[in-house]
Amino acid sequence: MVLQDDYMNTNALSVLNKALKLSEDSGEISKTERLIDLIKAHDDEHTTGWFMCVPSCFNAALDIRQTERKRDKKKILVWTQGSTFSFKKGDKIYDTSDAYSEWGKALKKLSLIVNIEEAADATPKKGSDEKENLVPRNPGYVRFSLYKPHGVKPILVKYDEDIMTQDEFVRFLIKGPEGEHKKRILGK
Repeated sequence: MVLQDDYMNTNALSVLNKALKLSEDSGEISKTERLIDLIKAHDDEHTTGWFMCVPSCFNAALDIRQTERKRDKKKILVWTQGSTFSFKKGDKIYDTSDAYSEWGKALKKLSLIVNIEEAADATPKKGSDEKENLVPRNPGYVRFSLYKPHGVKPILVKYDEDIMTQDEFVRFLIKGPEGEHKKRILGK
């Protein structure tokens, strides 16, 4: 199981890197290019291998959406991946899919809750490389608080907060904290 989780994590990070590179490399931005590979399956409620559980209700925030494509001269809808990440104030993300069940039972299974306090969407590059009015891609930001269960009382306790770009936040959801964040968030 661990090998499969590592593969899912590595695959998600690879697709994330491709989506970010595509958004940086594209020249004319009249139509934003999107990947057919996804950082997670559009209907995945567990995000196996990820640090946090990010169910399909967050597809729009992860910029996973259906896009019209032509196949055999017919228009079809295909799930695609972009990099216009848009987590919002009030979003709550848990470390287990059990958290999305009855709260009393969920509280016993939780270890970490991310509560987004403030956010600005990532926005795509606008214009073209040949024009002087090129507006580069903005990675946005997410300011969030971290909560964990009290242990004795059935309540959540805020123990840290952080701020990062939307891009870094998606990487955090997949891989978990790194560097100074790892020590602060996980105590390691």
